[in-house]
Amino acid sequence: MPVTVYCDTETTGLRPYSGDRAYAVIVKQKDGPVRYWRWRVDPYSRQVEYNSEDVKALQRIFNSADRVVFHNAPFDVTMLRFAGVEIDLHKVDDTVIMVRCLRSTEDAQLKQLALRYFNFPVDDEKELKRATQTARREGKRKGYMLAQGLKENLPPDYWLAPNALVRRYAVNDVKRTELLDKLLWPMIKQDKQTSKIYNMEMRDLFPVVMAMEQRGVRIYLDKVKHNYRTTVKLQERNGAKPLRRAASNELFNPSSATQVAELFYEVLDWPVVKRTAKGSPATNKEALLLLRGEQGVDASLLDALQTYKDLQKQKEFLASYLKFAVIEGKQHVIHPKLKQYGAGTGRFSCSEPNLQQTADADKTKSNVQVRNVFGPRNGYCWLCADYSQMEVRGFADLLNITTALKAINKGLDTHSFIANEAFADDGNNWEDACFENYNRSGAVLYDDEITVAMHDYNNDLVAFEKAIHKDSKHRSYSKTGVFAWIYGAGVMKIAETLRLPVDEAQVIVDRLKKVMPEMARNSRRLIRQATRDGYITTAGGRRVWAEPGREYAVVNYLIQGSCADLMKQSLVRLHGFLNDNRIPGQVILTIHDEVIIEVKTKAADLELMQKIKQIMEDHNGLFSIDMPVDIAIVEEGDTWDHKKDVDLNNA
Repeated sequence: MPVTVYCDTETTGLRPYSGDRAYAVIVKQKDGPVRYWRWRVDPYSRQVEYNSEDVKALQRIFNSADRVVFHNAPFDVTMLRFAGVEIDLHKVDDTVIMVRCLRSTEDAQLKQLALRYFNFPVDDEKELKRATQTARREGKRKGYMLAQGLKENLPPDYWLAPNALVRRYAVNDVKRTELLDKLLWPMIKQDKQTSKIYNMEMRDLFPVVMAMEQRGVRIYLDKVKHNYRTTVKLQERNGAKPLRRAASNELFNPSSATQVAELFYEVLDWPVVKRTAKGSPATNKEALLLLRGEQGVDASLLDALQTYKDLQKQKEFLASYLKFAVIEGKQHVIHPKLKQYGAGTGRFSCSEPNLQQTADADKTKSNVQVRNVFGPRNGYCWLCADYSQMEVRGFADLLNITTALKAINKGLDTHSFIANEAFADDGNNWEDACFENYNRSGAVLYDDEITVAMHDYNNDLVAFEKAIHKDSKHRSYSKTGVFAWIYGAGVMKIAETLRLPVDEAQVIVDRLKKVMPEMARNSRRLIRQATRDGYITTAGGRRVWAEPGREYAVVNYLIQGSCADLMKQSLVRLHGFLNDNRIPGQVILTIHDEVIIEVKTKAADLELMQKIKQIMEDHNGLFSIDMPVDIAIVEEGDTWDHKKDVDLNNA
């Protein structure tokens, strides 16, 4: 009869790569007794003193098991590995992933699930917390190394509490996991489609994700510190200073909503367009957006406040890079947590730190480069494989958007094509662009020159704008509007992103709807389907449930979920290809539409790049159109911001 084992760990913290370790392991065989191992934690160093015989006993148990079930397997498996216990990853099951596969939007917190389904009490932690608080006070007096600087300092110090309390708490979590598995596992197995998705997630993808986390990403701390200092200067110059000048107050704090409200509504006497629940003038995003276009409002001050906030977030991200970097050999590395079911759509999320925020330089709202802090290890290069406009193509295909499909089939830039369809027939847009051009040169603009410009550029407004500015505002309008539709965002978000008055953002939406009528029509069809069934099904067969009242989000669920299906398929295939062919390289990261593979420099030839491209472009029928992949290389000794495109078509 197959042997199922349930396991949980108690640890000195949540960051195994920074030195946190498991000090207790709880194992329970299905319908069997609980076994509990506990080791001493040195109170002055927080180092765990493992017993080699205990480690061997645990290894024997896991080796003999057919299934090893955790709740949040990546964390416990990593902690066990650092304790000296290796688990065959193909044996691992995770009740978190079970919940996500069965009900994608459900909260997967262990205690709340056990309470909801089994009425399992959640008060077993109260006495442990009280005992830990008492022990921490005594430990502080004795000079113990206590947990600090965390949102919750008590759990990492539970090892200070009496063993009986720790044991009871830990055993209950294993019992909760067993109850969940007994409920969910039969449901997974009896539904063919859910079983297929779960097996892909756990049997195929989970080992890949664990390998990615273990490998980590090289980071240059000197560049992080330099970027942080630069961000501080820009935040002061472009954000704080204009606001302080307007307030005539060198101590003005842009982070204070009260001071911002006082500046805008009292000192500058701007109209109050929105109030808080308590009746005070509002300064939230919606209020600031509504202010744009109001008579007497200086938009440059709104821009300064938004710049200040954007750069504050950037400072926080850079600080997190410093926090999570660890030294390995002579290089610094971060090991971000990659959550393979981070969103209900099945899309990856990333934390500690969040590398999903490392946008390309041309996509940032500041002039600070955020990718120049990452690069390949010594002796290695990076091959960066990026799906070209993945979500836009998914949007065009899955919603059958004729205008977008026409651009794709012609091999044209989708956003530019849509922009010209939506905006180029309006002579006012050409007039604005012409005026900007002639105002720069100081020449006089004649009426017929607008017609000449339209003729010379074959009615390509985007090309004309790029000739003047090197970019096109109407392409930006199109791109922002399409992505707002994909992500379920509204007019307010478009206005915020483009820093436009709300009425101008509404014009953009109206024009895009006019040239892409399928957007609204097919979205309504999806919403009706989700209202009827409770879910939509992605291209890969994943059910994504629609929360009541949020059926409008199912367009995003379909597109994002289908793109997640493709990305996960590619990660599994790439990992297998590298291993099967003994290529000295490994997938280390996936950021949105991009996959990064760290490869020994000598192995990174054109043949390998062609194979990577081929593997990723073979979408196995998930879409009815091509999903092209661009390949770039970050050479040894260089950084991510200097990746160089590789033209494989002419190689």
